[in-house]
Amino acid sequence: MTLKPVFLSSIVLLGLSACERPASISPTLGDSVRRNMAVHIINPTPSYEGMAEPDFSGARASGVMDRYYKGDVKSLEPERTSQTESGSSKK
Repeated sequence: MTLKPVFLSSIVLLGLSACERPASISPTLGDSVRRNMAVHIINPTPSYEGMAEPDFSGARASGVMDRYYKGDVKSLEPERTSQTESGSSKK
């Protein structure tokens, strides 16, 4: 019977020791979340002062759309990003 209170008190102390705060927490903990929020949240009132307007030709865009609706679309040529051949075949 005397062993039961010792056992219960050790269980309680062991359980309370798990509630202790770690000795060192990084001061930058959570910065990645705040940075990602700052990057992904769009500014609802952006300022465009000092920025040049993009070059855009309305006549050219109109011609592109007319060709698209008529089905006379220019085919694109694939672009290469390197000068090497792909694949592993030996010649």
